[in-house]
Order: sequence, then C-alpha cells, then structure tokens
Amino acid sequence: MGMSYFFVPRMNIGLFGFGTVGSGVAHILFQSYTEILKKNGISLHLQKICTQNVAQIHKKGIPEALFTEDANDIFLDPTIDTIVEVIGGTTVAKHIIQTALQAKKNVVTANKAVLAEHGEELCALASKNGVRLLYEASVGGGIPILKILREYYSAGNITKVSGIVNGTCNYILSELEKGGKTYEEILKEAQALGFAEADPTFDVEGFDSAQKLSILTALAFGTHFPYWKNIPRSGISNLLPSDFAFAKKIGRRIRLIARAEKTEHGIYYGVHPRLVPENSRLGSITGAENSIVIEDPFFGIFSMVGAGAGSLPTATAIVADIAEIALGNMKFFSSEAFEKREKFVSGPREEIKKQTYFRVKIKDEVGVVASITKVFAKNGISIAEIQNGNADFPMAFLLHSSPLVAVERSAEEIARFSFVLSAPVILMVEE
Repeated sequence: MGMSYFFVPRMNIGLFGFGTVGSGVAHILFQSYTEILKKNGISLHLQKICTQNVAQIHKKGIPEALFTEDANDIFLDPTIDTIVEVIGGTTVAKHIIQTALQAKKNVVTANKAVLAEHGEELCALASKNGVRLLYEASVGGGIPILKILREYYSAGNITKVSGIVNGTCNYILSELEKGGKTYEEILKEAQALGFAEADPTFDVEGFDSAQKLSILTALAFGTHFPYWKNIPRSGISNLLPSDFAFAKKIGRRIRLIARAEKTEHGIYYGVHPRLVPENSRLGSITGAENSIVIEDPFFGIFSMVGAGAGSLPTATAIVADIAEIALGNMKFFSSEAFEKREKFVSGPREEIKKQTYFRVKIKDEVGVVASITKVFAKNGISIAEIQNGNADFPMAFLLHSSPLVAVERSAEEIARFSFVLSAPVILMVEE
C-alpha cells in the first residue's frame, strides 16, 4: 500500500518589534507550532525579527539567528509573505505597513493608532495589491470582536455597538466606586500594576477609546473609517466621589462607553462616561477587563468579555489573523467589498435625546437653585431630582430625557453665573 502525502500550507513571517506584544507573538509561534499544525493544517514559520539594539535585548529563548536590525532583511526577502507590525506609533509603523503592502506582502498589526489615522489609505493599498491587512488585536486585545463583526454579522443589520474598550479607565472607575481613595491614588496604583501609562492622558481622556471606536464603527456598519479626532469625546479625570455616590443611589455605575448607533438620520457615535445600570452587560464589568455589546434585530443582543490588553491575549489575536490569512479566508477583505463600503454619515446631534446627570460646583449663596432651574426651564428641560450642594459638595440634577444639545446649551449658560466654581459636568444616564 502506497504512502499518502498531504500538502501543508506554509507561511513565512517577518516580525517588526520585540517588545511586550512582539515577544508574545514569537513565543506563541514557537511554543504552539505543533498544535497550530495539528489543528489547522498550516505551518506558521517565524523567519525573521527586526528590532533595535539586538545585542542588548533579552531574546527570551528565541534563536539569535532570527534577529536583525535591518528592515530590508524582511522587505527584500521574497520567501516572507506576511509581516507583523507591533512597534506602535504612527510614522514608522505606517512606513512599515505601506512598504510591506507595496511589496505584495500581507500585513497583520495591532496598531489602532495607525489604523484610526491612516486606515482608509492602507486598506486601499492592500486592496490594490491583492493582499490582506488584518488588525483583530487593535480593538479589545484578545476578544475576537472584529472577526465576529465581519463574518457573523455579514447581513449588515447591526443597529448599535457599545463597549468598554480601555482597561485603564475601567480599572480606575471600578476602584473609585468603592470609595476611600482619590483619583490620584488609584491612578498611581494602576501605573504600578502596569494598567496605566506614565502619562495616562491618552487613556483617561478617551482618545484611545475614540481610535478603537473608529475601527469598530467601520466594521459594524460597513462604512469608511470615521476620522477618530472628529468623534465626540470626554474623559474620566474630572469625575468626583459625589458622582459615584449619586450613581449608586439610582442603581447605576459610571463606565467609559464607546458607542456607535445607526438610525435613519445617520450614525451617532461618541466616547463618554455614562451612568449604566449596575447589573447590565457593561455595568457589571469591573477591573481592567473589556466588553463589547452588539445589538442586531436578527441576533438580538450579543456580548463578549475578555482581556483588552497584555502580551499573550494581544499576541493570540495576532496569531489568529496570521492563521486566517494562511487558511485563505478572504471574506470582507476583497477589493470589491472594500470599494462597495458606504460613506460614513454622522447623524445630527440635535436628534439625540437622553436622560442626563448634571453636576455643578457652586458657592453657597441665596437664589442659586432658582437661577439654575430657570435656565433649564428656558431650554425646555424638566428636572427629576435635585441634590443640593455647597462650596464643599457639588449640586447635582437628574434631568428627564431631553435633547442633549439643550442640556449642553444650559451648561454653557449656567457656567457664566458668578456663583459657579467650575464648569458643569454632564453624564448620560442609560436605561
């Protein structure tokens, strides 16, 4: 009886970057080579790693011969068909991705920043050259949300996608609601645990979440990437203990939510702290975990929870993208699909009506409440509940559902009063 031979597809990989994520990718490709081969019938071969200061870095058990400081050792190697970019940033990363795509090499990246800034251009370049650009790890770390969006929701009926997509913020908010510690104290703890950067601005002011929402929006609704800097955004650094106390009193938790919702008027999107029901899918998420919720008339409500960052969760998503390319799954990424995507149309903010929590720090003077309520009445806003305040404790209002622009207009007017000590804070309240 003759022997049977089976062809095993082999993919040769060039890796740019050997930091936290890059070393995780190398570790998985080496440690799980046999398991990947058995399960998927593909050979994922790490051929070269390009990084700086090769002589000084800890190789973590990876053979010395794989390392190089010369990018052309990867770009000009005709046997390398897929490049992984995990160096971060935008300028050099964009150059690496562009050069690879122009050389007709597939690219896998975890770089949300370069996609949010240059995603349209890079996707068009991949389409033009007939290669793949995949970026599962750019949103949600180890949560395979982008694959689900492009494959399981291919009928295009998603109405809303919402998520906690920044673990730093969720850790800080989870700790703040426990009470007993200041924002500054919790931030230092998060930095010591590796959850927060030395300069946390990009995370805590919602920029990171806005970049991820740009990517989520494009895949959820089949549009071009909305420019992330145009996404309405607010952060968590100005929240006070009284905000969490009020939220708890009405059965809510404060979470930084990235959300895009499709209506007949367009897509409404934004990144804001919101008061969400404490037992809801997003309200129940604590610590540094991420969660994403999809709403669709056919599927109903679907959610996923998992690690949003970290070496191995992110690296696992990258390896999954590499395997997808090797297996030849071309869904959604054909040039025809790319060219047929819709233009992104933002819905008019005048259409947004929400119940809101309105907090303002004031001097303890006679007539303060009357002055503020008069402004609300003039703008057609009714009040559900008032929490009186003074110079040490802010005044808070729970407002009935009203046009958000009317609430914002009221905030501008109230901020001009001489008794107001700081700009009002508005948080949307979810049912």
